[in-house]
Amino acid sequence: MKGRVFGIKKNIILRAITFSMLFSFIILTIVSIFVFKRPELWFFWFCLFVGVCELSKGVLFGIASSFYLGSLLAALSLVCTLSKFSVLQPSLVLYIGLCFAVSSFATYVLFSQDVHLVLSFCVLFVTLYGYLLTKKLISFEIFIDFVVSFLLLLLLTMLSNIKWRK
Repeated sequence: MKGRVFGIKKNIILRAITFSMLFSFIILTIVSIFVFKRPELWFFWFCLFVGVCELSKGVLFGIASSFYLGSLLAALSLVCTLSKFSVLQPSLVLYIGLCFAVSSFATYVLFSQDVHLVLSFCVLFVTLYGYLLTKKLISFEIFIDFVVSFLLLLLLTMLSNIKWRK
C-alpha cells in the first residue's frame, strides 16, 4: 500500500479523494432535497461517491475487487439517477444489467482475471435474453435454458480457477 504518484503518497491522494467525495455528497444531498425536491436521490449520491472512492482505491493500489465494486456502484448510481430525470424507466433493468457487464469487463481488461470476462459475458447475455423475454420475443423455457447454461459456464470457470490441494 506504499508508493507515490507524482511525488505524493497514495494514502494522501486517497484521503483527499475521500474527503472531497464526502463534501460533494453533503452538497448534492442538500441540493437534491431543497432544489430538486427529490430526497430519495441521497442514496444514489451515496452510491456514486462510495463507488468513486472504491474505484480510486482500486486504481491506486491495484485491487481488483475494489475496482469492480467501485465501478459497479458508480455506474449503477449514475443509471438510477438518470432514470429519475429521464424516461429510462421502462428499460432500467437492461441498463442495470449492462452496468454489471461493463464493470466485469473493465475489471477483466485492467486486472486480467478470467472470471470477470466470463461473468461479463454471462450477465450481458442473461440481460439480453431477459429483455427479449419482457418484450415477449422468446418463451420463458428458452430463457431458463439460457440462464442455466450461462450459470454452468460461470461455475465451471470458477472451479477451474481454484487452486486445488494435492
